[in-house]
Amino acid sequence: MSTPKHEHAGRLIILDLGAGLVDTAPGKGQIYVTCMGNSTTTNEGHLMDAAGDGTGVEVIEPNGAMFTLKQLVIDTTTERLYWADREGMRVMHWRFQGPTGPYPPRQHRHLRRPNPASRTDIQALYAHLPELIDLELDAATQALYWTDRGDPPLGNTLNRADVSSPLEPNTNVTNDAAAAKGPSKDTVVAGKFHEAIGLSLDLPRHRTFVADLNGSVYAGDLDSGRKEVLIEDAGTVTGIVYCEA
Repeated sequence: MSTPKHEHAGRLIILDLGAGLVDTAPGKGQIYVTCMGNSTTTNEGHLMDAAGDGTGVEVIEPNGAMFTLKQLVIDTTTERLYWADREGMRVMHWRFQGPTGPYPPRQHRHLRRPNPASRTDIQALYAHLPELIDLELDAATQALYWTDRGDPPLGNTLNRADVSSPLEPNTNVTNDAAAAKGPSKDTVVAGKFHEAIGLSLDLPRHRTFVADLNGSVYAGDLDSGRKEVLIEDAGTVTGIVYCEA
């Protein structure tokens, strides 16, 4: 699978994966993949890793231990991998290497926090969006980006909003969404995706990458919103992460 308009060619390096997400360990040359399995009612999810060229595929945690693995992220400082188990209703983590080898995955326990009904330190920024999926933050400009797979015209879109303003104390804890902004065409950067899911930013080159369930991966310009298809008919694409060479 080649992309003639770009200097890099794409190729499929791992076959026969279930639906899930992919992330990489910068400097480690590894790819980590979550697979959600075929059923959301049984323990069919598993976690895998492989080298950047697709060799050395290994199952870190096999079927039978987790339900529906979805988002994952790497903390390179502590060398831990965190992922969400949707139907398992938990967040788990795995440490890459211990004194005698890799640590087994561990479940995160919920910590005590104030009652959500009385908290004033959390504020809803946007509410009643069609079907928000993925989020990315440009920390330098305080611009929040998100994909929405809901119905057009405000769904199937890539959106951006300025979140630089200081948050005001939330005084309406019984109806936090009342003060939030609603869906608006003013936030739409690009549209006409086919159930937009995954999102990744290439901020130095002012680009965004979006993956949709139609099997397409798009590259878009952050300023104009113009987009083009990089990869098509790649299956049910969900997560995407861009890693600089």
